[in-house]
Amino acid sequence: MGRTAFDYLREVRMRKAAAMIVASEESIFGIGAKLGYSSGAAFIRAFTAELGETPSQYRKHNVRGSARRAPPEA
Repeated sequence: MGRTAFDYLREVRMRKAAAMIVASEESIFGIGAKLGYSSGAAFIRAFTAELGETPSQYRKHNVRGSARRAPPEA
């Protein structure tokens, strides 16, 4: 596959996080906790590294009325 198990797991978690961010109004920290991150800061760092913007920016750019962008695919 060309990547480590950790990289694959992080990608899967971030795709799930992206879907949760656009589908709900749950807090960013709550979403991070549901995905197993022990701190909000760790979740935000991982999300930003994977998707290139913070979870809050991602929500702002992808939730506008009914127009929602799908999370990135593997």
